[in-house]
Amino acid sequence: FMEKYLETLKGEDFQNLTYLLKKMGLFDYNLKRLNSKKKWHKIYAAFFLGLMRDKETVPGLQKTLKDKNYLVSFACATALAKIGEKQHLPETLSLLTKREDLGPDKAAEILLEFGDGICGQLNLLLDKEDLHRKWKYLIVDLLGYWQYLESRPTLLRLLNTSRDSEMKIRSIKALGEMSYIEGAPALAAYLDDENWLIRSETAKALGKIGASEYSDKMVKSLSDKNWWVRYNAAQALASFGEEGITLLEKLAKQEKDSEVQLISTHILSEIELLGREVR
Repeated sequence: FMEKYLETLKGEDFQNLTYLLKKMGLFDYNLKRLNSKKKWHKIYAAFFLGLMRDKETVPGLQKTLKDKNYLVSFACATALAKIGEKQHLPETLSLLTKREDLGPDKAAEILLEFGDGICGQLNLLLDKEDLHRKWKYLIVDLLGYWQYLESRPTLLRLLNTSRDSEMKIRSIKALGEMSYIEGAPALAAYLDDENWLIRSETAKALGKIGASEYSDKMVKSLSDKNWWVRYNAAQALASFGEEGITLLEKLAKQEKDSEVQLISTHILSEIELLGREVR
């Protein structure tokens, strides 16, 4: 029952509780259970010690991190992240990336526990040639999620040099999350990419950035053969404010049932439903 208090209490209240738990012997008890032969004992011990956030547990957690059972390894990695031991991030990542039974989804949970203070280290890992692309995808997603602005040059380089469409898509999305206005010219070039997923994500990113200077290119994308490209281009125009809304209203009066007219009308209807005034 103590777990919920360890998760919610802060400051002096948290310190008082952890002091009490140590006096009760629960800290030492769980530290010893990291060496148990039973996996569930080790898993719960790691979970409990992670909640206590005591740096004394780090050596024991590091040792058990290498356990052959992936659940034990995951519990120890999560505990280290909760404690905030950022200096152990490379070692933790190295171990995680070598395990076939612990994929990026589980690793994401661990990295999110570390918090955005690890972004600098994650950014450097994107230059490692021996790191599998599935892990680089995760890193790019996290850098975008945390809006780590210092990674923008790296992401732009990945976008322009990678032959991997998925990497391009994720880099575009991350740059859009960061509102990287200086990168808008490079992004806009991908509105003409042969891959519709790249065109679609580019339109969305430019909308988030607010790159209204590319309104003409967005209008061109309204006639794209793919519906999602048309939709995101129209959304981008709407996000540009009055100028974009005016363009959509003009296009909505074009030839009836044309792709441009239909998507413009669709977005204007969405805006009206959301309560924004449409002239």
